[in-house]
Amino acid sequence: MNRLVLLCFLAICSIVYLPQHAVGQTTSDSIDVIYQSNSYTPPFYRGKALPSTETRVTLVATPNITLKNERVAKINDLTFTWERNGLIIGPQSGVGKNTILIKTERLPGDSTLIKVTVRATDGTNISKTISVPSARPSILIYENDPLLGVRLEKTTSAEYTVSQPEISMIAYPLYFETTLRNSPLLSYSWTLNNQEVTPRPGFPTELIVRRGESSGEAIVRLSIENPSKTLESNVQSFSIIFPESSQSPF
Repeated sequence: MNRLVLLCFLAICSIVYLPQHAVGQTTSDSIDVIYQSNSYTPPFYRGKALPSTETRVTLVATPNITLKNERVAKINDLTFTWERNGLIIGPQSGVGKNTILIKTERLPGDSTLIKVTVRATDGTNISKTISVPSARPSILIYENDPLLGVRLEKTTSAEYTVSQPEISMIAYPLYFETTLRNSPLLSYSWTLNNQEVTPRPGFPTELIVRRGESSGEAIVRLSIENPSKTLESNVQSFSIIFPESSQSPF
C-alpha cells in the first residue's frame, strides 16, 4: 500500500514539474533554427558566412511535430513566437510565421539571443534558442598568379616572399555586408611603402606590386570600410620580400 502511494506521489510530481518547452511534446518532436546573412566570403570558403555588426540576418525555424492524431503538423498549423534578447518580436510572430529578419548587434563580438516557441493546435509546445554573432569583418589577401590564377589555398602572412620581381595581389572583404567583392558600397584604400597608390580603374580589390630599384622589400597596407556603417571596417598590412636583383658587373 505504501509503495502504491509513493508511486502515485512521484507521478503527480513529474506532471507538476514538467518543463514548459516539453508540454504535449513527443520524443520525436524537434525544431531546427538556421540563420543566413548577406556577408561576403571568398569562393570555396569552408566556413559559414558570419554576419558582421548591424547586418541583416534571416532566421528560419523548421519544426518537426507530430500531432496527437499522428498527423505531421504543417507550418500553417503552428503558431511561432519569436523573442530577441528576451523581448517578444510581435510583428514577426504569429500563425505560420517561421521566418524572421533581424539586424545583428552594433558592437563586434556581441551576440543576439533568438528564441522561437512553436505551439500546435493540439497543445504541443516546443522551443529553441540560438545565438547569432556580430563578427568583426576581416580582409583576406591572396596572390593572383598569371598562370595558376588566384592562390586561394594560401593567404598572405606578415612577410610574404616571392620569387619574381612583380606580384599581383587580390583582396576579399570577409564578413562585410555585401554580395560582391568589388561592391561600390565598400571603400578600398591601398598604400605602398606609406604612399597612397591607386589600383587600375574598375578593380579596387587588386594591386600589382613591383620590386623597387633600391629595395627588395615592399610594405603593403589595405584598408576596407563601409562608409554607411562606422564599425564595419578593417586594415591588413604585410611585407613582400622580393628576390635580390642580379646585376651584371660588365
